[in-house]
Amino acid sequence: MRTMKKANGKVKSLQDVRKCKDTILWGAKAAGQMPPTSFHEEIDACIASYKKLYIKAKKEGDVDEKEADPIPLSLYQSMLKWAIEANNVFV
Repeated sequence: MRTMKKANGKVKSLQDVRKCKDTILWGAKAAGQMPPTSFHEEIDACIASYKKLYIKAKKEGDVDEKEADPIPLSLYQSMLKWAIEANNVFV
């Protein structure tokens, strides 16, 4: 989360930062461990701070119009195949 810029020099979207938090929480849950309370406090403060930076960058035109990169077709097909094989209708 310390890197605020993408490879093209534009500021990362707020969604990217939130996805990092979600990924960490998912990984902790999958490992059967929960992050300490301080993690939640610090990450929420970081996201609030980043939101201000992102809004400023957006006003200056320093963000991409499309915030999320599209997933490649091959990955999408693999995800669909996995969802069907796992009988997971929620994917």
